[in-house]
Amino acid sequence: VYVAPGHENLLSRMRALFTGWTVDGERPVERVFTRKAAAAIHLDNPNSGDLIVFLREGYTSGNRLREGKVSSSPNTLGAHGYLAMHPSMHGIYLALGPGIRRGTAGTVQNPEVAGRVARWLGIEKPRSAP
Repeated sequence: VYVAPGHENLLSRMRALFTGWTVDGERPVERVFTRKAAAAIHLDNPNSGDLIVFLREGYTSGNRLREGKVSSSPNTLGAHGYLAMHPSMHGIYLALGPGIRRGTAGTVQNPEVAGRVARWLGIEKPRSAP
């Protein structure tokens, strides 16, 4: 959520509205961060919103937030807007090819992928990659 300059005083009220909102007795919003507080989850980029809203699993957003509990095949292949701590939000990491050992890599953080691929290709990793 972006707030027009000069209207920053609305942030605390908007945060309270999001966190207190209910649909059929349930709260669709799991967490709301200010940009500054989002540093704790590495989302304090200057392009991040003034408020960053994370939905609970089972809810989706579009033009408006709505209940989205799946009762049939979803019409999308994926979505964002959820905290990555939930196992259902973890992605699949698969690497195949010469020089890649068979086995499991365990949990791999997204920023690690570029460095791994660079090593396999024998090229310099991106400067910001771990």
